[in-house]
Amino acid sequence: MKLITVLATLLLSTAAFATDVPASKPVERGQINFGTIPHNSSRQQVFTLTNNGQEPITDISLKISGDFSMRHKCPKVLIAGQSCKAKITLWVTHQGGHMGRFTVLTSVKDYMYDLYGYGERPLEPPYIPIPNPPRP
Repeated sequence: MKLITVLATLLLSTAAFATDVPASKPVERGQINFGTIPHNSSRQQVFTLTNNGQEPITDISLKISGDFSMRHKCPKVLIAGQSCKAKITLWVTHQGGHMGRFTVLTSVKDYMYDLYGYGERPLEPPYIPIPNPPRP
């Protein structure tokens, strides 16, 4: 009988605690495929974050990982109607698959995109015959 009472108490206290925890933010997940890129060259994709709501979006943080780089001028707070852009670049220095992740954390919604690209193998140097110099 004591076991049933203890379990019921634990279940009731856990249910009461769960109502105090706010619902988690929505997370948009996706993929950005950069396609096949020639060796020793790059490709860029642009991500635009726009505040379509009435309230400011705060605590904005952008991160990149893997074989990719990023440049952005997104502020920590995006007021209603404002937008900012992040330019994500893959520079292919070796053959094969390139992977990474682009993450945007905000006060309203988080974004997580898996990044992919494939680097072509380097071209063999072409044979260029060296001409003989003219005779004097």
